[in-house]
Amino acid sequence: MMTPDDLDKAALELAMQMAPRLEAGRGAQLDAMLAGGEPWLTVAQFAAYCCQTENLHLKPWETPPVWIDDPDDPDAGAYNPQPHDGRREAAKLRRQMRKLGISEWHPDPIAAIEAAKCANEKG
Repeated sequence: MMTPDDLDKAALELAMQMAPRLEAGRGAQLDAMLAGGEPWLTVAQFAAYCCQTENLHLKPWETPPVWIDDPDDPDAGAYNPQPHDGRREAAKLRRQMRKLGISEWHPDPIAAIEAAKCANEKG
């Protein structure tokens, strides 16, 4: 069984693989960040943010699940929460992910949730 740290590491590695395929220039950006001395964890978390934003088709003002500090209180830690910033939807996704044992850093939350649900149905 994977520990939460293992789950996060696997999700972050997947994000590092997926991010360059989702957006032109993203791979070069990630490489430049690493070459510039940014820690791998910081770069991988940025990659996860980028992937979630793309895969969830978020608008620039909308919140991805990785920005939710507390899924049970979506406004906790938020700098100026707004009614239409997607925090509630992102928190709902985070709660589903947590319930299914999916890392908050998974680059494609909807696909991960669907895969987990299918796996649970099969037994």
